[in-house]
Amino acid sequence: MKPRKLGRWHKMNTKKATPKNEAAPSPKAKNNINIISCPRQKRVLIRLIKASTTVRELLGVAGNNPAETIRQLRNRGLFISLSWHKGRDQDGKPCRYGEYCLDTGSLTKAKAMLGSD
Repeated sequence: MKPRKLGRWHKMNTKKATPKNEAAPSPKAKNNINIISCPRQKRVLIRLIKASTTVRELLGVAGNNPAETIRQLRNRGLFISLSWHKGRDQDGKPCRYGEYCLDTGSLTKAKAMLGSD
């Protein structure tokens, strides 16, 4: 049996795409920390700087997926912890809820990311 030729379409599909233009660099603060430009991340970070915040409270601030916004902030180097608490839901049944808290060691970095020292 003869080996089958793959044809020219196979060569086209194996090429890697290269961007024509590079992304614009994000603005930097004085101490070389990226300033946050995403309004959703700013709102969540401002709330976390003020006090620890429950997941339900962040739904109103961050929109539908506050866990994703927290993940993005963690990827920027902030230490944000999640602690679980026991409580009751609106029907009076026992439940657990999460509360996010910005670590005190990340407070100065968080303020620098907002552009305010």
